[in-house]
Amino acid sequence: MAELDKLLAILDGTDHWSRVEAIGDLRELGDRAAIPALIEVLEDEQHECWHTQTEAITALVALGATESAPALIAALTRARDPDTRIHAAEALATLRIAQAHVALRMIAARERDSDVGRAARKALDDLVK
Repeated sequence: MAELDKLLAILDGTDHWSRVEAIGDLRELGDRAAIPALIEVLEDEQHECWHTQTEAITALVALGATESAPALIAALTRARDPDTRIHAAEALATLRIAQAHVALRMIAARERDSDVGRAARKALDDLVK
């Protein structure tokens, strides 16, 4: 438990790269108790950059955090950064989030960023396999 607490304290800090590394370490630690903090990172687009958000998505997938579905769908549909949106689409497929179909179809059909649209189409394909 001490390692988890140490990493969560770093995540609450202000040093950007230390926070990114702490998220990766949380993924490696594999403790599902980190999921709420990782979801917070993903949901806080105003204060978080794509580095921390994509790393949080990767950690959520590694932890099998299906409870992160609402945050992942929000990131797919509202995040400003294309990399964050692509990672969210991939995560929704990997975690097999069925309720993401509508959002993925919408992004696949209307998205202006071709990479994000392609990721949404692939995620839809992966969900039906």
